[in-house]
Amino acid sequence: MLKACSISRNINRQAVQILMQKDISVDVWSGEKSPNEEELQELLRIYDILIIGVKQKITKDMISNIKNPKIIGTLSIGLNHIEKECFESDFVDIVNCPTANVTSVAEHIFALILDLSKKQHVPLINMYKKCKGIALVGKYLPQLTPLNKMYVIDSLEDWEQVESEFPVTMMTARCDCSKGVNGKLPSGQTFNRDRVKEYIQEVKSAVPNAVIILQDMKKGTNERIHTQGGVCLNVKIGDYVYMDYVGPSFDCREMCLGKATHEAWNIPWSEVPFMKDLAITKYKVSEISQEGYIETAKERIAFLVKAFPDRADEIFETMPKRYKGISRQAFRDVRDQVIFPLWMQHEQLLREGLGSFGVEVNIVEDGTLVPMEIQVPDRFKANETQER
Repeated sequence: MLKACSISRNINRQAVQILMQKDISVDVWSGEKSPNEEELQELLRIYDILIIGVKQKITKDMISNIKNPKIIGTLSIGLNHIEKECFESDFVDIVNCPTANVTSVAEHIFALILDLSKKQHVPLINMYKKCKGIALVGKYLPQLTPLNKMYVIDSLEDWEQVESEFPVTMMTARCDCSKGVNGKLPSGQTFNRDRVKEYIQEVKSAVPNAVIILQDMKKGTNERIHTQGGVCLNVKIGDYVYMDYVGPSFDCREMCLGKATHEAWNIPWSEVPFMKDLAITKYKVSEISQEGYIETAKERIAFLVKAFPDRADEIFETMPKRYKGISRQAFRDVRDQVIFPLWMQHEQLLREGLGSFGVEVNIVEDGTLVPMEIQVPDRFKANETQER
């Protein structure tokens, strides 16, 4: 069996699977820093295939003693990090990725344009942790963001200035206060725009320096009754991904408030790119009993009926009577659309100080994943628990 080693942790999971199907084993560089010249030379001695990024420089001296066939693949368009003499070797083939990062570069440009158009929100977003967590979803999981627009409102005057720009009648409102501030905030709500002023007054009465986050959400992404469940991820880069799940008719609220977790998995960080469907059982660490599930269902029903009193019959009818476990498709979607993309961006997350973070993901009725927030490390360090 041939052996490959990827220096870059950003290697696509499907690429790994293709190599394994060709009877090629794949390892991922586990060092905290990029390998130096001696370490790269040793890797070339051990492995038949070396997958590198632009930060790894390959010199003629590193390959001068190679006497058996090797392949060096670079996850880049350019080859300027590989000395030209290396291309003359009889034993080393060097390949690149001619169309690599084309989409990412385009997305980055658009993100910069959007950032320029929203500069007025940057101070508030950086000051208030929940605001920043919502913004981070758009940065790291842009294909899944549920927002069309987000406004951070600090006063009734702020609302009056943007009211005409807000395009919808129904909106989702959440509130946030800076770290260490006393006071229990009202819960997040979905309501008619006519209630915005009343909600602002409620929030300001509870915590005077709090802000209100008004969200124009994409159709169907703020459903709370007809859901396929919710997922909360606790990520520690280089160590693990801990995943909690609640089932249909629930969402992340229960897990964030410590009221319910129906299943949980502990996935080693190094195993993320190699996760197959069997991971649904391999890494499971807990599952709720049916008796425990019934108690959580009662609490959820009480919450929903209070929030939507005119839909009580619908709520009772929709709530499953038994817990049947997460579906394979839902587990697969969370793996492929959330966990692995974040794994691929771990270096950027580390540069932003996000070595440890959480992710809230609701799963709506049609199976669409709706990440609500990437929780920054000090997200829950306020003196009192905040409702949501």
